[in-house]
Amino acid sequence: MGYDVPMERKEESTFLADQTEELSCFVKYLESIKYLVRIEKTVGHEEGAESFIITLSKDDVSTTFSEDEFEVFCNTIKKSIAFEIFKKSEKA
Repeated sequence: MGYDVPMERKEESTFLADQTEELSCFVKYLESIKYLVRIEKTVGHEEGAESFIITLSKDDVSTTFSEDEFEVFCNTIKKSIAFEIFKKSEKA
């Protein structure tokens, strides 16, 4: 006798794997442009609640992002790249 895993769980798991891969690629990009990236797990007030803080350092300057702030930061960079590509394609 076993139990069924609801489809939502599998979809959620796939979504999280995709997010993790995207985060990993973004971190590699930051490291390639000489940022030191430190990711630390934090435990929330709710039992089992985990999140991360991400610290970026370069040239004696450091800043720390919450998980949500880092997601906004990543999305801002992606939008900026898309906009620059759009501008360039309009000039062609």
